[in-house]
Order: sequence, then C-alpha cells, then structure tokens
Amino acid sequence: MDTQDPDQPFAARQDDDPSAPVGPSLPPEIVYEIFMMAYHKDRNRRTDLLVVSKLISQWLIPAVYKMVATGHAAEVNSPSLGVLQRYGHHVKHLLLSGSLHYPYQSNDGDLIQVCPNVSDLILWHGYNVTHSIKIFDLSLSRLSVHTFSTEFEDQIRSLQKTEEEKYRSWCSNITHMAWGVVSLTSPELLPSFPNLTHFLFGEWSIPHARLQEMLDKVLKNCPGLQVVVVLLGGVQSMSELSVLDSLDDMVFDDGRVVVVDGYFVTFWLKGGRGEDDMWTAAERTVRERGTLRGISMSP
Repeated sequence: MDTQDPDQPFAARQDDDPSAPVGPSLPPEIVYEIFMMAYHKDRNRRTDLLVVSKLISQWLIPAVYKMVATGHAAEVNSPSLGVLQRYGHHVKHLLLSGSLHYPYQSNDGDLIQVCPNVSDLILWHGYNVTHSIKIFDLSLSRLSVHTFSTEFEDQIRSLQKTEEEKYRSWCSNITHMAWGVVSLTSPELLPSFPNLTHFLFGEWSIPHARLQEMLDKVLKNCPGLQVVVVLLGGVQSMSELSVLDSLDDMVFDDGRVVVVDGYFVTFWLKGGRGEDDMWTAAERTVRERGTLRGISMSP
C-alpha cells in the first residue's frame, strides 16, 4: 500500500515491486517555485492547486488571499466574508467596489475588520463611503479613492476634528495616494500627510483650464512630493501603459509631474504581483529626468 505522506509532494515513492525504480525527490524550495509558477500562470485553477496537499495549500494560501476585490475584477479573488474571517489576515491589497455582483457591501465594515493587515486600499466607483470609518483602523501605506463622492473627504476632516491623535497616526503612514475623482479643495488635505511622496489624480475630473491651478495647489500643499501622476481616462480594456511628455498642448515645467494613460486597476493588479505599476512607471520617468530625490523605487 502506498503510504506517501501528502505533505511531501514529489518525494520518492516505493511501489509494491521492490525492483521498481525509485524516482528522485525534489527539494521543497523547487516544489514551492513550481506551484507558485502554476498559480501565477492560471489563477482560475487556485482551487485545484489548494487541494494537492496540506503543504501546498499552506504555501499557496498567502498568495491566493494577498489581493482581494469585492466583485470588481475576475483576476482577483472575491471570497465571502465567511472565508475572509479565516484567511483575511493574509490580505495586503484590497479593492472595495460598489459592484452589484458583490453581495457583501452592507458588511464592508466587518470585511475591513477581518482584513487587519491591509496596507494598500482602493475605494472604487460606487463604493458606499458610509462604511469607510473602519478604514481609519488600518495602517495603510497606499490609499486610492476613485468614488464619485466628496463624502470621504468629509469623513477625513471629521476625524481630524474629533480624534486628532488617531488622525495624525493614520496620515503619517501613507506614502502613496491616488485621488481618481478629485475636487479643487482636495489638495487642502495634503499637508496632513507628512510622509506622502506619491500623488495621483484623474485628469478627467478637473476642467483643463484649471489643471495647472490644481497642480500648483498639490505641489504647494505637499512640497515633499517626489512623483505626481496625472492619469488620463484610460478605458478598462487598456492593458498597456503610456507615459506621455505632455497633455495636448500643455507642457508641465516641474520634472515630478508625469502624464500617464492606462486603466488604474489593471496596473494595481500588476503591482500586487510584483510587476510594474503606475507608480514604478512614473518613478522611472522622473528618475530619467534627474528629479527623483532620495526615495527607493516602489516594490
């Protein structure tokens, strides 16, 4: 009878015939790389891979639950709240959407609570910001707000008034901020983020005649910024990222300003997998211009 240990994949097996050749075993680190490559090549088969053995499951679970989106992108895991109560501590990158395909939005506050280690958060279009008060319990380094509402800005200002110490601590952790739908008053919040080095805003949300005014406000209110991305309205099908030298006839004289065209979520997904995202593409451009000062490239 085969008594192969399920937690020792690819180890040598002894058949009933003692003269049968015994296959070589593979070192665990090689087996690990094989299964991680298989997972990254086809994430739709993650369920199949998780049941290979308990050991493989232990290896893959942190990768499977590293990125979670509430029903927005098929490439991202969208587990139920019950599943996240068990595995939510693995989640590092979280996208909260107002998608009708995701049935747990009323429990988003609970969802955030069971994902306490999130460092990279997106509030996507349609997200109900009434749930967002729990966000201030997360130690975020990256925050992206793409909802068509100023209510989240109001919540930030409210926290500033009512819980100043918590507000300062929360703000001090954030280094990357994306404001997909920005108002001309949004830059007034930036001085509260002393360690902010990267800022992105959507070009489509500002009248062209006031775009330079917006940039001037951003740079004035946050002089420590190293990279400022002006994001064009890339459509969802865009899988390529374009870095432009100018916007129509508008040429920006500050070397930190980069115009980028692409779909934000596509490159958020790539960043979570360790590939280039919008930040790294913009950093590379700023570095080539010789204006990137004293920060490391984004991981």
